[in-house]
Amino acid sequence: MSQQFPDQFAAYQDACNALGIADYSRQIIHYTSVDVLESVLKSNEIWFGRLCDLNDTEECDHFLNGVIGQLPNLLTKAELTEVEALLPMLAPLVKYQTYVSSWCEYFDAEPEGHLNMWCRYAASPTGVGLVVDSSQFQPSAITAKTLGFHVMTAKVEYVRQEKAIDLANQYFRRMSNLGYMQRLLQEKLFVAIMLAAKAPCVKHQSFLEEKEMRFLFMPGLFNALGQSHQVPTRTHSGREFFALALKNYADFALDLRIEKILKKVVIGPGRHQQARQAAARQLLDRYGLQHVETLLSDIPLAA
Repeated sequence: MSQQFPDQFAAYQDACNALGIADYSRQIIHYTSVDVLESVLKSNEIWFGRLCDLNDTEECDHFLNGVIGQLPNLLTKAELTEVEALLPMLAPLVKYQTYVSSWCEYFDAEPEGHLNMWCRYAASPTGVGLVVDSSQFQPSAITAKTLGFHVMTAKVEYVRQEKAIDLANQYFRRMSNLGYMQRLLQEKLFVAIMLAAKAPCVKHQSFLEEKEMRFLFMPGLFNALGQSHQVPTRTHSGREFFALALKNYADFALDLRIEKILKKVVIGPGRHQQARQAAARQLLDRYGLQHVETLLSDIPLAA
């Protein structure tokens, strides 16, 4: 009996298993400044930067090269002719039409955050960490209803640059060995899209301590799958950002209102912490977020 192509949700679950996409911590932290916190509260938006504007995409590039290099091995000559125009577009679609918001895993046992993260991303006198509830985004929490939401999340995988292509080949074999992937061009393109979507979450192993996970919005790949999405963009300092509205998405059973997801604001190390905590508290209270906890990071850091 021939194996039937599963529905989209079952295919997503199979792909997650094959690509090692697993749950992460139930809380995540974004290292930033109090000015960004105020901007988030005013606009009810989180901005995602373009992948091509980040400074750590070499492993992503190598991973993509590995995926694209393997695709002809999966396709028949007729199929390759049919999609030959798509293959050169995959890498640019990922690199130039992917928007990323970077967060780190956060644990109550380490409430102060990590020194290197404060130094690297929030070392200014106004540095803060925004701690949000990530339970709605866990891969195990995704349902057939939420799958259609245009933003996805995944933990970053850390690998040496020279091993990125080997990693791509490994995942390619896992995906292509799923039985129903052998049948139709549609399924084979699904392999390519899922593998391409993995690429922005591959970084050099020197960043391992970050324990990073990423929110991704990939309109280029959605368009390649015939699912067009409007891209609400904002511009700041000459760069383009995707704006994710923090609201209740009832159609997807996702409640992303700021009062629902924001749990803590960690006041970064440095001078005048008490005053900065008082200012953050006043800002939160002004927006009706009295339930959001503020706490001080006691990590020593010279301001």
